[in-house]
Amino acid sequence: MSEKRFDSIFRPGLFDGQVILVTGGGTGIGRCIAHELASLGALAVLAGRREEPLQQVVGEIAVAGGRADSLVLNIRDREAVDVAIAGIVAKHGRLHGVVNNAGGQFPIQAGDLKPKGWTAVVDTNLNGTWWVTQAAYQHAMREHGGSIVNMVADVWMGVPGMVHTGAARAGVMNMTITLAAVYAPIGFLSGLTGVMFKEFAFTLAVAVLISGVVALTLSPIMSAYVSPIGGTESAMTRRVNRWFTAAQGLYRRLLDGLLTANAQVSFVAIFVSLLIVPFFLFSQRELAPTEDQSDIRVVITA
Repeated sequence: MSEKRFDSIFRPGLFDGQVILVTGGGTGIGRCIAHELASLGALAVLAGRREEPLQQVVGEIAVAGGRADSLVLNIRDREAVDVAIAGIVAKHGRLHGVVNNAGGQFPIQAGDLKPKGWTAVVDTNLNGTWWVTQAAYQHAMREHGGSIVNMVADVWMGVPGMVHTGAARAGVMNMTITLAAVYAPIGFLSGLTGVMFKEFAFTLAVAVLISGVVALTLSPIMSAYVSPIGGTESAMTRRVNRWFTAAQGLYRRLLDGLLTANAQVSFVAIFVSLLIVPFFLFSQRELAPTEDQSDIRVVITA
């Protein structure tokens, strides 16, 4: 047979040497994704519940000059998923990417939906996506990083007639956003995610505390408590006034000192600026949690 090349908008060889798993790769969108990945140099590993369509796509890719492998897998079976992902890594040495494409749904009115139908769709679209994602991280991406693409549907405004898939796909979207927040690199330097979030949490906690103090101070109850009684200042009012006067004096003295010590202030500013360079060079391994050393990109696509 003559070779038929799959046309792509991306440059040839974009995924050379990469092993990428495509769930639901035997039909529909998954089949097209597998063809394009293989045409760009990847070894496409196709997973699905039926062997016949998987083998057919593997053959198509081979005819087109690409490389592909396949395995029969029901993503709703957590243990089977774990074994399958471990097997891919053992067989091919790495797993660089995952396309969580497998899914399914059927139209039905919410009031007529049986528990079995609800469970089947949620187990496939939400739980199955999570089992594959978690296994890929545990067996490959924790150590080497990688890319995970989760397929969803247009569920932003609800899905009348398919409440089961609407709920499941919305769960996938939130899961993806959460994983991106935890594991995706921030800016140009990966590995600082944990530190950044700790600093954010601390800053948020301080802001909430200060806001609470301000709100309490300005509340009617506190105002009534510190307000003069019969034209005479209460003990609490005098105490608060002394605190504010002391704080005001301290601030004024610090400000005056800074304005009269230009050389010292300039030295500190330069010193702190110079510390930024070694911080970015050496903090990735020293500060980041072990699990954040990988570079995992999680993408939502509709």
